[in-house]
Amino acid sequence: MKQSKNQGDLLTSPYEFNLIKKLSEFENIILQTKRELAPHFVCRYLLELSSLANSYYAHTKILVDEKEIKDARIYLLQKTLETLKKAMNLIGMEFVERM
Repeated sequence: MKQSKNQGDLLTSPYEFNLIKKLSEFENIILQTKRELAPHFVCRYLLELSSLANSYYAHTKILVDEKEIKDARIYLLQKTLETLKKAMNLIGMEFVERM
């Protein structure tokens, strides 16, 4: 699923904003971890991102009737999943697809 140019405009809840903001911090976390040789920054980021993703999923209906909003929310969750997998891989954790 490709993101359209205005999909971000459809994500307006505080839960969506917080999740997008945390996703945008990933590159800086990696740089800080590398600069300070401190992998705990990635661990803390993983905890914070997963907590925000959990809150978002608990408070936001993803599969709504409006296709554009549904697509934007699914895209946000896909990017969150990709980031979680990357961060876990960096610290040597195996990603569990299903519990």
